[in-house]
Amino acid sequence: MTQMSQAAQNLNWLITNFVDNTPGVSHTVVVSADG
Repeated sequence: MTQMSQAAQNLNWLITNFVDNTPGVSHTVVVSADG
């Protein structure tokens, strides 16, 4: 298993926190234009 960069960890925390704390949200999808 590879470790995530600090930026990836921060994004993961942000998205997880959004799902956990927003009523009615159970999934997210993150799309990147640069791959």
